[in-house]
Amino acid sequence: MGELLLTVSTRRRIIFVILLAIAIAGVAVYLRQPLEPVYQGRRLSAWLRDFQIRTSKYHESEQDEKAAEAIRQIGTNAIPFLLKDLQSKDTAFEMKLWEFWNKIYFRIPSYIHVPHNFAWFQRERAVYAFEALGQSAEPAIPALREIINSQELIRSGHSEVVRYSLHALLGTDSDRAVPIFINAMTNADIEVRELAIRCLGKLRSKARDAVPALMQALDDASPDVRGPAAYSLGKITLEPKVVVPLLMKRTSDSDARVRGNAVQSLGLFGDDASRALPFLQNAVKDNDEWVRKHAAEAVIRIQCETCDGAIIRGPKGDKKIALLLAGHEFAEGGETILTALATHKAKALFFLTGDFLDNPKFTNLVHQIVEDGHDLGVHSDKHLLYCSWGDSKTTLVSRKKFTRDLYENRYKIWRADDSIDRWSYRFRSKYLLPPYEHYNREIADWTCDHDMTIVNPTAGTLSHADYTGEADTNFVSSQAIFDSIVAKEQQDPNGLNGFLLSFHFGAGASRADKFHTHFGELLDYLTGKGYQFVRIDELLEPKQEKQNE
Repeated sequence: MGELLLTVSTRRRIIFVILLAIAIAGVAVYLRQPLEPVYQGRRLSAWLRDFQIRTSKYHESEQDEKAAEAIRQIGTNAIPFLLKDLQSKDTAFEMKLWEFWNKIYFRIPSYIHVPHNFAWFQRERAVYAFEALGQSAEPAIPALREIINSQELIRSGHSEVVRYSLHALLGTDSDRAVPIFINAMTNADIEVRELAIRCLGKLRSKARDAVPALMQALDDASPDVRGPAAYSLGKITLEPKVVVPLLMKRTSDSDARVRGNAVQSLGLFGDDASRALPFLQNAVKDNDEWVRKHAAEAVIRIQCETCDGAIIRGPKGDKKIALLLAGHEFAEGGETILTALATHKAKALFFLTGDFLDNPKFTNLVHQIVEDGHDLGVHSDKHLLYCSWGDSKTTLVSRKKFTRDLYENRYKIWRADDSIDRWSYRFRSKYLLPPYEHYNREIADWTCDHDMTIVNPTAGTLSHADYTGEADTNFVSSQAIFDSIVAKEQQDPNGLNGFLLSFHFGAGASRADKFHTHFGELLDYLTGKGYQFVRIDELLEPKQEKQNE
C-alpha cells in the first residue's frame, strides 16, 4: 500500500513539475515576444481595428484619419506587427465561418459588426497602415520582397497573401518597389502578375524602368496580362517613340478590354501619339461601347499639346478658345469680367481656391458665376506652392497634404453650387489649374490618381502676368499683355485655336493698371477674328459625353 501511495504521490509531483515547466516556458515565450507599441494609451492592434473597410483610400472617415495619424506616430515600430498581419491565414473553420458570414451579411442589423479576427480584415488593415506610413515604411521592403517572391505561398494556395503584400509595397510609394513589381510580373499566379502590372501603373513616372517589361507583356498570351500592361504604359506615359507604336497595334486586339486600355493610354500621351489618329478613328467604330467611348476621348486628347503630364493647349482645328479665370485673394475685376462674358455669350471655367470660396466678400460673385452657366474648377484650397522654382522643381508638399488640400477645394466647390449633386460633381471636376501656374511631373501624377488632369495656360502670351504690380521687377502693363495676345494670334500658324488663355479675377492694390478694364475690348477683338469662347471641358471632351451628362 505504501509503495502504491508513493507511486501516486510521485506521479502527482511529476505532473505538477511538468505543468509548472510548461507555464514557465509559456511565460518565457510571451516575454521574449516584442511588446506591441502603444500610442495615446491604445495598442497598435486597437488603432488598426479603427480602420473602416472602404472602397477607396481617398475617401477616409474622421476615424480613419485618427487611426492613420496614430500609425504614423508609432512609425517603424509598427512594421513587424503589420508584416505578421499581412501573412494572416484563416483556418478551415474560419474560412467556413467567413463563407457563412458573407451569406448573411445583408440580412443582419447594421449594429452587428463584422468580427475583426478574420485574416482578410487583418491583411486589409495592414495595407491601410502601410499607406499611412508611406515612404517611412521603406525598412519593410526587404521583408515584403521575401513574401512576394515566396513560391511556397503560391503552391499552398495562399496567393492572396502575396497580393496583399503587393498592395502594401505600393503603399510605400518608393522607387525601390519597382524591381520587385517587375519580378512579380513572372509569378506563376496570373492574378499576382496582373496586380503587379497595375501597381507599376499606379507608380506612374517612378516606374520608368518597368517600361521594357511592360512592352514585352503586351504580347502575352493572356488578355489578363496584355490589358493591364496597356493600361500601365499609359499611366507611366514615358518613351512615346517606342511605346506608342505597340499600343497602336493593340487597338485591334481580339479582346475588348485590351483594345479599350490601349486607346485610353494613347490619349494620355497627347500630341506624342498624334500618329495614332487613324487607329483611334477606326476604334471609334468598334463594336464595343467601352472601346468607342475611350477612343472618342483619345481622338481629342492626341490633338492636345501636353507638358509634364498637363494639357497646355487644346485641338487646333477649330477657332475655339478656353478662358481660364483664377481667383484667390482678390476679385475687383469680377463684375466687369462677368459682364463682358455675358455680352459676348462666352463661357469660362473659374478656378477658385477654397480661401476665395470661403470669403464672404466674394459670395455674390460666386453665385453669379454659377447662375451665368460658368463652371467652377479646382485651384487648391490654400493656394499651395507645389514645387520649387528653377529647373529642379523639387516637390514641396507631401502627397497627403496635396490630397487633403485638393479634396477640401472640391468640397467647397460643391458646397458653393447648389445645382450640382455631390457625387456627380466628382466626375465634372476634372481639371486642376495649379497655383502660380507651377507644377512638376510628380504633381501631375498625383492629380491623375484622382481622375483629374492639370491644365496650364498655353505659352506665347503674357495673359497670366495681369497680377503683377507696378513695383514688381516682373511687372507687365495691360497694353503689353493685350499686344502679346494680338501678336500671337497673328504669328502662330494656327492662330489662337485651342488656346488656354488665363487671367486673374483681381490683382489687389499693388496694381493700378487693371487688365480687367481691357477684358471686354479683348473679347471684341477675338470675336471679330471669328473665335468662340468655350469652357475647357467643351474643348477637351467629346460632344456625346457632354450630352450623356
